[in-house]
Amino acid sequence: MSANAMIALPEPLVERVAKRANSAGLSAEQWIEFAVSERVRLEEETADFFAARASLASGRSIREILKNVGDHPPDAGDELER
Repeated sequence: MSANAMIALPEPLVERVAKRANSAGLSAEQWIEFAVSERVRLEEETADFFAARASLASGRSIREILKNVGDHPPDAGDELER
């Protein structure tokens, strides 16, 4: 599937895109397509990563976990509000 989309970009950004595209041997349109697809891929990977990490959560509260730490005072800046 292919679709055409017209977008308005500020002139300074157009100039930066043209410079990057030229140095990569691409047209501005090809470079923008690559940049957008890369950004979408990164956001999808990030969402997948955090969803997988969240699925591993046990539901134990942080205070329950900290009970097992012992009587060592927290490092500066790591204190919990009471």
